Amino acid sequence: TIVTGSLLIASVVGPNVVGMLRADAEAPIVAADLTVGSVTFEEHPAVPAGHLIRQSPHAGTMVAPQSAVDIVVSLGPGAPRLQSIAVTAASASLAAGNSQQYTAIGTWTDGHTENITATATWSSTNQPVATVNAAGVGQALEAGNAVIQATKDGVTGGAALTVTGAVLESIVVTPDSAILLVGQPQTFTAQGVLTDG
Repeated sequence: TIVTGSLLIASVVGPNVVGMLRADAEAPIVAADLTVGSVTFEEHPAVPAGHLIRQSPHAGTMVAPQSAVDIVVSLGPGAPRLQSIAVTAASASLAAGNSQQYTAIGTWTDGHTENITATATWSSTNQPVATVNAAGVGQALEAGNAVIQATKDGVTGGAALTVTGAVLESIVVTPDSAILLVGQPQTFTAQGVLTDG
């Protein structure tokens, strides 16, 4: 019973109908002298379609007779949705002037993965330091830090990138060839080419 001031009100205990099929759940609710209240539906990755996800009030709660028990019915897992994106590249550090390809792998709610490099939207959090084009090719511009990001269906993943100063990439010697007489001098010039050009 439920005590309200000095008034005693008969009470009943709500049955546990979570996990049952909706059609099977209504009978024990009615048998407990309760009524079926609002019925709502939502997707659930683990509860099969047509089965109850939850109820309110919870099972075991003492309520007045003819109280309503609200139930939520599963629509099943629904279509798989993109859950996360992993962005990877060959290196987490580039010298200014260098570039590299980034790859985006999406993981869906059903566990499968897909390469979404070509369909993701690419961006950089620090464009003066590094940029990235629509194909996922990142370009290091100047020393600093940035995050190269891929976004699809409202989900974003990223990879940190550290850009270092330009480094020596090659040396050009001029002239590249010379024909000299014995004892004749020749001056050669060596010019270093850095990664930023």
